[in-house]
Amino acid sequence: MLRLLGLARRAVPKAVVGPKAYPQWWQRLLALAALIGLVVVIGFVLAAAVGIMVVVAGFLLENAIS
Repeated sequence: MLRLLGLARRAVPKAVVGPKAYPQWWQRLLALAALIGLVVVIGFVLAAAVGIMVVVAGFLLENAIS
């Protein structure tokens, strides 16, 4: 129980060497898909933020002119 809570010492895991030291092909594909998804989501968020700022700036400019 103490090990689960992080209060007791744990054995240090041995380093993985040899052919198993490298990620499998499906792990690489999964990481690539996750990276592409993350880039797309961040792009959408940035585009939405810029679009909202442009709309708000236009609205404020129209109110300042009138």
